[in-house]
Amino acid sequence: MKSRFVLLLTASLVTLTGAQQAHASDEALVDDHGQLVRKAPRPGFEVQSDHVSKILFLNRCAGGCNLTPGVNDARFNTSTIVAGPSVVSPWRHGDASWNELVQCVTELYAPYDVQVTDVDPGNNVFHHEAIVAGDYTEIGYETPVGGVAPSQCMPANNVISFTFANGYGNNPISICATVGQETAHSYGLEHAFDCSDPMTYLNACGRQFFRDATTPCGEFEALSQCQCGGTAQNSHRWLRTVLGENPMAVAGPTVNIQNPSEGDSVSAGFSVAATATHMRGIGSVQLWINGTMYGDEEGQPPGAAPGPYWFQTPSDLADGIMDIEIRATNDIGSETIASITVQKGAPCTSADTCQDGQFCEEGRCIFPQATGELGDSCVSGMECVGGL
Repeated sequence: MKSRFVLLLTASLVTLTGAQQAHASDEALVDDHGQLVRKAPRPGFEVQSDHVSKILFLNRCAGGCNLTPGVNDARFNTSTIVAGPSVVSPWRHGDASWNELVQCVTELYAPYDVQVTDVDPGNNVFHHEAIVAGDYTEIGYETPVGGVAPSQCMPANNVISFTFANGYGNNPISICATVGQETAHSYGLEHAFDCSDPMTYLNACGRQFFRDATTPCGEFEALSQCQCGGTAQNSHRWLRTVLGENPMAVAGPTVNIQNPSEGDSVSAGFSVAATATHMRGIGSVQLWINGTMYGDEEGQPPGAAPGPYWFQTPSDLADGIMDIEIRATNDIGSETIASITVQKGAPCTSADTCQDGQFCEEGRCIFPQATGELGDSCVSGMECVGGL
């Protein structure tokens, strides 16, 4: 197998023109805290325009891929990367591994409005082509690489990227990560110093996804400035800006409440335990009782144990029927809610049997929806949007 380290170094050698660098600095893209994380597409950029290919064609080169030097144009099999007329040999790992690769890349790009396909859309359709086959020598490279792509700060249309899959062992997940990086270079992303993101140089990282995280740019160390502008990169938000969101949302985590069980009678200060898993990892796990949040735990990264996540309920929780919810999200906010109903003591009959600020409804003590802002008067923190 060719080292991914060399692949990424070689891919990064493509230089940026002054025009591309200027385009990259036109408009800021910030995170939830207002920190500059990357430059957004220039003013006037429209997702639905022809500035970006919304079809990602994975080409296994059945029968060989014939390429010629020229402008980057997947429709006509021309590339600035090939040294001369070239034939890339077919994918060598078989149909089962190919199908696993296609599924992996589909999941990698699932949050975005892009169609992943292994059927050639033809030369009349704008598309990005990811050649996933062959060996670096077949396009005239002398240095061993696992893949390469035109690298720039802005999305480019009809680009061909290369993942030289025949230089790898039969490992579709590892090949998938390389496909993710090389294709995303052509969508405008640069290298990230984050092992969980396919834009990384780091090795032995497990399954990778484009992360909704403020991540330093860099290859072997975190950089204070990104090559394309800004101080960090958020690969998920960049691709969401460039490609748009997938109208079919990514499914949320798998959630299971382990304790208590449906219909249980519980006592003061009872505990709630739950597991949550997702291929992208878990962003957060929250405990809600009768519509009010009572706990918020940071989730685990992909591949970590599913929990359990433990929550201790307040000892002064009012008696009554309780609808318990565990709300778990993945790293991009896709949510799953698991729920059970238990009972503590007797169902409430009026607000007098509930806590201050609650009302009684169908045997449940419920806080009204929080509307209070900082500085407003309140009886309980539960009345405040911020919980304080």
